[in-house]
Amino acid sequence: MLDIFSIPKLKHLSIKNKTALSLYPWKNCRPDKMAALTTPLYMANVAIISSAGLYIKNEQESFDTKIKGGDYSFREI
Repeated sequence: MLDIFSIPKLKHLSIKNKTALSLYPWKNCRPDKMAALTTPLYMANVAIISSAGLYIKNEQESFDTKIKGGDYSFREI
């Protein structure tokens, strides 16, 4: 379980907010192992993945906030 109370960047939060965050079922997103880059970076294909829910306004459909558990679809930006 993630220890919210030990994260320095969150020290400004109230005890109430820290307690609420500590009850959330956070996922461990750290990879088990990292692969070494074998080609120069300028030749590599790179993807940045975010869970921020970003989309291009007036071009893409927004995420559905009514789905219980969250909308897990994706958008290419």
